[in-house]
Amino acid sequence: MKALGKKLSRSGIVCEWDEKILEDVEATEEEHLSEIRAARSALNAIRETIKDKDADFRTHIKELETTIAELESLISELSSGKMPYPKEALLVRDQINEALLAENKAEDARLLCEWLYMNDDSWQDAVESYLNTQRFNIIVAPENYLLAKKVFISLGDSVKGIGLVDTRKLSGNHHKEEGFRYLSDTVESENVHAKRYVDFIMHGVVCCESADDLENHKKSVTRDRLRFQNFTLQRMSKQEHYIGVDAIKKRLDKTKTELALGQQELDAIKEQKKVFDDVSSSYDKFISGNKFEQIEEFSESREKAIGIQLDIERTEERIEELTKNPILRAMFDHVSECEENQRKINNEVTSEKARKQNLEVDIKKLCKRNEELAGLLDGVKAEYERQLDGAEEYSGEVMKKYADERKTRKATDISRIFRSTANQQSIALNNYLNQYLIPLQNKYTATYTCDFPEGIGGAARYQQEYLALKNIELERHKAELVQAQIRCKDRFRKEVLFRMKDDILRARQQLKQINRVMENLRYGEESYRFGIDRSKDKELGMFYDIIMDKDNQQIDQDNEIMVYLAETNKSEVFESQIEDFMSRIMIDVEEHAKENLSGNKTGAKSMGMYVDYRTYLDYDIIVKNNVTGIEVPLSKVSGEGSGGENQAPFYVAICASLLQIYEQNPDGCIRLVLLDEAFNNMTSDRIEPMMNMFKTLNLQLVLIATAEKATAILPYCDITYSIVKSGNRNAIGVFERTGANGVQ
Repeated sequence: MKALGKKLSRSGIVCEWDEKILEDVEATEEEHLSEIRAARSALNAIRETIKDKDADFRTHIKELETTIAELESLISELSSGKMPYPKEALLVRDQINEALLAENKAEDARLLCEWLYMNDDSWQDAVESYLNTQRFNIIVAPENYLLAKKVFISLGDSVKGIGLVDTRKLSGNHHKEEGFRYLSDTVESENVHAKRYVDFIMHGVVCCESADDLENHKKSVTRDRLRFQNFTLQRMSKQEHYIGVDAIKKRLDKTKTELALGQQELDAIKEQKKVFDDVSSSYDKFISGNKFEQIEEFSESREKAIGIQLDIERTEERIEELTKNPILRAMFDHVSECEENQRKINNEVTSEKARKQNLEVDIKKLCKRNEELAGLLDGVKAEYERQLDGAEEYSGEVMKKYADERKTRKATDISRIFRSTANQQSIALNNYLNQYLIPLQNKYTATYTCDFPEGIGGAARYQQEYLALKNIELERHKAELVQAQIRCKDRFRKEVLFRMKDDILRARQQLKQINRVMENLRYGEESYRFGIDRSKDKELGMFYDIIMDKDNQQIDQDNEIMVYLAETNKSEVFESQIEDFMSRIMIDVEEHAKENLSGNKTGAKSMGMYVDYRTYLDYDIIVKNNVTGIEVPLSKVSGEGSGGENQAPFYVAICASLLQIYEQNPDGCIRLVLLDEAFNNMTSDRIEPMMNMFKTLNLQLVLIATAEKATAILPYCDITYSIVKSGNRNAIGVFERTGANGVQ
């Protein structure tokens, strides 16, 4: 009971009774019994305390184990290069990127903190705390905002506190007073929209080296997260670092430190629990038995001991009397013989002791060997821990695999197999390093003139370089590409779209002028005019609408008012149509280029066809019967009439075109018309009205015709020559007309 009391006391459990009374031989039996009952009452009273303390130990251990498991999972995630962003932010970002990909657009949705990096690390705590949850707001290109907004709204409450930034409205013009350093100056980004958003959030926040200067500004902060804003001084809560390409490494180092401290605390708590379990076990054994009944029973031992002492004295007197008896003397001799036998037995015992000593020497040797093996085990353990250093996340998996193997194999077999496997993997690793990784690393350092470590040791440096290229350099080039696309788009609008619109309007005007002339020309009972309209082809018609859209207008970049009005009234639908138009052109341009390289025809249109305004128009000649007033497109009747009927409108069109030119130049104009193989498909009854039209319009006609057309043509000609060809020789002479019909 005294030992139990000491254990309880060392465990911090108070259980009081008077040990001195229990040990006092002068105390009465009643005093002993009274103190024994007090001890029983005290031990019964702490039963719940022991249970509560055991529950506290178990709860604390479970909490620590849960925390350690979370830290190990976080380390594994960080080691693989993944930052533990809020799941809501990842959900919004990934859903928007999926929607962009479905629209064949670049997946450019990113968290704000993914775009940022610090140019002064001493202010990172202040920046992280000031931005707080706004670090996880989503940044998209302005042209993708409406699509991203649609996805964002569809997610409902699952977005929680995550925001979508309207990058269309962000401006880079923020006034800053000279002589002050602003918090936004400590943050950089290769994404112009992310930088503008950060400048907007932290606009006017002045960096103060001392807390004494905070109240001198409307908004100000210090490095240790003191903020003065809205006439209020606050200490901003410290936040985890998410900004910068080295944020993952910082977070990983911090998490490893937390894991080590948590493991130490867990080991200490488990050791305390082990000691407490021993106390609890002793307590349960003592309480559950009949220890108190035995103590109470033995409290009468002092009085019984006095009675026993008197009995011993009487017995000794009786023995002395019996030694004088002869019979007893014989018995004593027999005892002497027994003692001799005992001596012999003792000798044998001595021999066995000597043998025992020899065995003990052997045992010592074995113990020494055991110590040597223990030392070897410590060395192996140290080597194991060294191998495990930096790969703690795999320790649980290693121990599980070892436990599984131990179910079917001996430890020596496992060790032998492991050494063989380790050698094979070491060889494979060396081959990978020497044949693949190191040559690639050398090629990279030689190509880009840098001095990075070789092998596995340089992997972290290359990963950091990769992140820098991905998040900084690539974004810088991406921003330049966006600007180039904008310039290309502006040039496309100015040099292609607007020019084609101007060409179409001019063509309509020219045909209108020609039609004024053609409508006054009579060919028999018919008159003609040109018809021009939007292409009936669905795709070309859609491109025609884009070209003729009211938003397709020439903007003078030097005129700030026109630029401002154009930007304010810009139609997002029209801009989207232009992008689709450009994309369609580039698809056919690429296909056309592949045709030229491979020789395989795919039917792709050339660039020249797309930039020719005539591609987007349908032309026709309208034939009007002046008697009936019916108008019919020539394209609809061309397959029904004769060749002459179909040919006549073209001569009328040629005549109208030349008349338009000649009327613009009345002085010194010979009004000449040249026709080769004239009227070759026309019959005489259609040639004569045509010749009458030329004569009426006072045009000087020079034509070449075959002999069979001469009958209808000659009466209208002032001079006629005959050309005869024989073999390789030609002969020409004046064709003289005689007789009534004028033909020789």
